[in-house]
Amino acid sequence: MDSDLDDVRFRPSARAWNRVGATGIACAVAALLLTTIARAAEAPTASALQAAITNQHPPALTWQGDTGITIEVVISIDSRRISGRCHAGRRVVIQDGTSTSTADCHDGRYTARMPAGADEGLVATQVLLNGNIAATRVDKLRTSPAGQRIPPAELGKALASARPGDRIAVEAGTYADTTINLSESRGSADRPVIIDGNNAVAFTGATRIQIGAGHVVLRGFTFRDVGIGAITITGPAVRITESNFSNCGDPQKPQAECVIVRAGGKNAELDFNTFTGSRSMSINVHAGNDGEQGQPVNAFIHHNVFRDIPKLSDNGQEPIQIAGPNGGGSNAELKARIEHNLFYRAEGDRDAVSIKTPGTTLRWNVFRDMDAAPNIRGGRNAVVTDNLLIRTQAIRINGSDHRVEGNVVLCPSAGIGLVVSHGSPGYETAANTLIRGNIIATKGAGILFGAQTQPLESVAHGNKVVSNAFHLPENRPMYEIRPADMASKIKQDNSFTASRSGPELCS
Repeated sequence: MDSDLDDVRFRPSARAWNRVGATGIACAVAALLLTTIARAAEAPTASALQAAITNQHPPALTWQGDTGITIEVVISIDSRRISGRCHAGRRVVIQDGTSTSTADCHDGRYTARMPAGADEGLVATQVLLNGNIAATRVDKLRTSPAGQRIPPAELGKALASARPGDRIAVEAGTYADTTINLSESRGSADRPVIIDGNNAVAFTGATRIQIGAGHVVLRGFTFRDVGIGAITITGPAVRITESNFSNCGDPQKPQAECVIVRAGGKNAELDFNTFTGSRSMSINVHAGNDGEQGQPVNAFIHHNVFRDIPKLSDNGQEPIQIAGPNGGGSNAELKARIEHNLFYRAEGDRDAVSIKTPGTTLRWNVFRDMDAAPNIRGGRNAVVTDNLLIRTQAIRINGSDHRVEGNVVLCPSAGIGLVVSHGSPGYETAANTLIRGNIIATKGAGILFGAQTQPLESVAHGNKVVSNAFHLPENRPMYEIRPADMASKIKQDNSFTASRSGPELCS
């Protein structure tokens, strides 16, 4: 990717429009106008982007106390009116586990409508340009009541006898080399059984928690210097929340994982956790063999922090990987959602998020100050939208039929904002992907079309590059093509329309 191949510089040509009839032009203009209007309310100014670039304060995900965002609910017969305070100029995302709504923040207030439902579980979130994520929520998990506390060795038995909605408080303390098997639960979708550490329980060493039971919540635990496989999820609707993982994993096994969701673990949720210093992969959603029943579909990974993960090997330590058997690709459409996570100096692997299966959504995340970035390694139908990247690697695109929209990429370390990959050993060809409405500020080229390994096997094709904004030096191109002799073919086989330029921002 960083070869000495001559680059070819070009800007979109109006000649492409000559091949389209008047009706097609009108439709394209209308679609572009609608997209522009939809994003205009949150499009940051050049001065706001510059402030984000120069900001050196470590970013944070805040969700307790006064975060600057609130939730107020008015219920009608068939809907809820959600409103509250917010940070001006940034869009608010409101979610309740089953539905999502967005609202613009005007004069410090937002208003949105959502389908009727319970208030508990509502979360309102804003991604700020300085890299902070501000959230507030109506918590559906309350602190366990005072009373008898269960030692970890008895949790399996306690869970099996618990009633739907029960909370099991764990006896405070530090526990080393602990094995816990949670295989039976009577929890339900609306009344899971909660196993609560109350932020007073720590596990260390060769701890293994196997969760084959369904509708179980683990809340408020610390995992310190544990090895690989600290938590394995094979039961449905398991949630891991408000827990801290410090130095988990094994530096000799960087491609293993701290938390893994396997076949059987559908509808898993991992939220409001912190991973620091991970020595192996932090979270892995691992598909079974193609055609296998009980794939771990619909994993929801949100509001987590991954920070200070140094590189220990050439491969491994991804904060998040969505993959098939043996860590490779898969045809299983897992439909994982990765939203509102903060990645800061998490550069154990250059793939901060490695997407290898179809149907993954990656949106509203922050990546800052790290030699890593999201990578669509393959598959199809990935959605990578509205993420903020500051001083990272480029977003890389392999595979087909993706949507990469509304991302803000500021001052990437290698000088490239997006990489659209040719087919080469280990990497699928980027094809039929929509790349629209992204903002890229860099000292190099905005978007690179090139191979990540050699030899070149096929050329990126059918991609639509539309309405992106570039902040580049005057002598740098919006698009760079490697190798140079592929320029005419790339222009012919892909569509480039309606891009615009702004002032240089990266010094």
